[in-house]
Amino acid sequence: MKLPWCKFYPRDWIGDAELRSLGYAARGLWADMLCLMYSGKRTGYLVVGGKALSPEDLARQTGGDPGEVKRLLKQLESAGVFSRDSQGIIYSRRAVRDIAESARKSAAGKLGGNPLLKQAVKQRRGSSAPDSLKPIFQKPEATTTTKSCRTNSRTEAAGFSLAQVKAAFAEVGRSELANEFFDYNEARGWEKVRDLSAMTRLFIRRHEERQAKRTNGTRKRSHPAKPSGNIPYADGCQPR
Repeated sequence: MKLPWCKFYPRDWIGDAELRSLGYAARGLWADMLCLMYSGKRTGYLVVGGKALSPEDLARQTGGDPGEVKRLLKQLESAGVFSRDSQGIIYSRRAVRDIAESARKSAAGKLGGNPLLKQAVKQRRGSSAPDSLKPIFQKPEATTTTKSCRTNSRTEAAGFSLAQVKAAFAEVGRSELANEFFDYNEARGWEKVRDLSAMTRLFIRRHEERQAKRTNGTRKRSHPAKPSGNIPYADGCQPR
């Protein structure tokens, strides 16, 4: 199975005592060999085109000297960095082990997960299954609809109805302002109206204050101030 990538654990590479006992050249050759092992169809084995690589072939693949490659291979094999199969093909024990583990997990996933875990769950489920494995069905919450008879009861989503507003303004004798109050809060939102009676009185008070300001402003505009004697007049136009 040819993979476009390989698992590389820097901590394992640095912590491998056998590999760290070798020089830079041997470790570099082993890194190239791992790349070749993951490039072929038989992952983990030093095979290219279905043929095991000889030291001369490996030298050509890595751009090295055949004599030096032979010497470095002896160092790697003496340190136990790689192994050989019955046919003498070099392979990486870690790579072969990782590929086998990956294939096993892939097969288990196609069957729906870990077969041992699924079997254990099936055995535990049954007439004597513990409560932790039994399905839990949530009961729907009971919903009750109550209608309040109080005029000042408030609904968070819809606010107050027009009938409630009219009743509140009728109590203080200002029914003519009910529609204006209702339209204003319908457009702005009822979030700040927590007490309808209190807001009714406040709305009426502010309405009366605005009316008083308009009345005072009209009176001032209807009686303009007379010009003072300090204002210069043209010759012949000064009042006597």
